[in-house]
This record gives sequence, structure tokens and C-alpha cells, in this order.
Amino acid sequence: MPKAQGSLEYMVIIAVVLAIAGITVLYMSGVLSSQSSQVSATACRQASQACKLSQMSSPNDPCLSCATACISQTTGREVFNGATYCCNHTLEDFIYPGSPGCGGGYSYGPRADVYFDSFSNFNGWTGQLFSSCTNTGGWCINTGYTSTGAYMDSHGAYAITRAQSTVKYKDIQLSFYTQSCGDAGGGGISREFLKVDWTADGGTTWTTLLDMNRVTPWTLKSYTLPASADENLNFAVRITAYDSHDITSHIYCTYAYPYKDLSQIDDFRITGIPKL
Repeated sequence: MPKAQGSLEYMVIIAVVLAIAGITVLYMSGVLSSQSSQVSATACRQASQACKLSQMSSPNDPCLSCATACISQTTGREVFNGATYCCNHTLEDFIYPGSPGCGGGYSYGPRADVYFDSFSNFNGWTGQLFSSCTNTGGWCINTGYTSTGAYMDSHGAYAITRAQSTVKYKDIQLSFYTQSCGDAGGGGISREFLKVDWTADGGTTWTTLLDMNRVTPWTLKSYTLPASADENLNFAVRITAYDSHDITSHIYCTYAYPYKDLSQIDDFRITGIPKL
């Protein structure tokens, strides 16, 4: 065999070996990548299941473990776009390699008001409502945080409820301005309380967001609600004012009003991310 021909054959053999090796590497890389993605998706799904169990006892648990479990240890990125959101919203059925996310194929717009009330009227609230503010108690309209319009209760135990569908909205947030003040009583502690609850099942069960007393001046309160508040036809909120019916000294309210044992709330806002 001529020497040149032998060299050529040798080079061809080397090229074939290198090609086979390259194909093997590509194949194994694909297999390993697929396995890594599968492992990451499994961890993310398990974190979502743990989140669901946790939110049964603590509805406001943000499930921070999802932010770690849903990140691929190989790429440093989410298993798929939106995996963390699916996890902490307990939507584990959408968690798998290559998932399009849990938006259901919809696009979403910027955060917007689902409901806003500056309390210039009763505006859909139901419950123990009064047309005038007197010391007989009940919620009424009076001077508020912004101009007029806050509800106010004087030395009573009264509740008002607002049913508000959140269908076509996700990532529900709730905020309002409030203050509570009244007679210190014998123990030096204000006896006027304000309580705010929400429900995901039309009022069968309620979750308390706020239960406070002696908060002045006006204070902003804001809350991010769990996934059970999203896309919910049976969503509602409830505001309750209550105290010991003791209105003898009124030492905590500094503004002029004849009945100073009270709770007030204003600029009540529910927002969400709308489905387009």
C-alpha cells in the first residue's frame, strides 16, 4: 500500500471516530439536560404541594421555598418561565419540563383596581349601616382620610361586608387607610378595635388580616392574598368594629367630633393583575 494512501485512510478513520464521539457527547448532554430538567421540575412540584399544605393552616404563607426549588441547579434559571409563580400559587398540575406556565394561555395586563371605595356612599356594602353618625352606634359616613367618606363606628360591635368577584384577576392585593381610638378604660388600653377579614368561599370561613386597637393617626394597611383569592367568584371582605361600650373619657381621639370612641376606614382598594 502506498504511504499516501495509508495516511489518508488513517485520517478518515480518525474523522469517523471523532464524529462518533461528538454525536455521543451531544446525545449524553441532551440526556443529562433532560434528566436535570426533570429533577428540577420534580423538586418544584414537591415544593408546590408543600405550599398547598402550609396554606391550609396559614393562608398568607408566601411559600418562599418555591423560589429555590423551581430554579435549575444546572442553568440557574426557572425550570420554565413562570415556574415559581405556579409553585407558590399551588398549581402543581402545571409544573413539568417544558410547561407553558399556569396562565392558561392568556396574557395579562398591568396591575389594576378590581374595586375601590372612598366611602362617599355605601357603594355595595351590606350589614349594619346607619344614615347618620350618632352615639347609638353603627357604620356611617363621616370625614375620612381623603376629604369625606370614611365609615365610622361609635362604641359598638358592628360589621359590614362587601362581596366582590375577582374573576379574570390574579395576584390579589388589598389595602386601606384606618385609625382606631377610644376610651382607655380602667387599664389604660383603648377598647375600640377594628377587624378586617376576607373569605374565598362566600362567607363559610373567614381569614383575619387585621385585628387592632388604638392606632392613630391614619395608617395605611396593605396585604397580598394567597392564590385562593385569584379568579374567585365567591371572594368577599368584612370590616368589624367592636369595643366594650365604655365611652366616658375619650382620651385618644384628638380631632373634633362628638363621639370619639370609634374606628374609621377609608380608600379601601382591591387590585389584581387582569387577564386580557
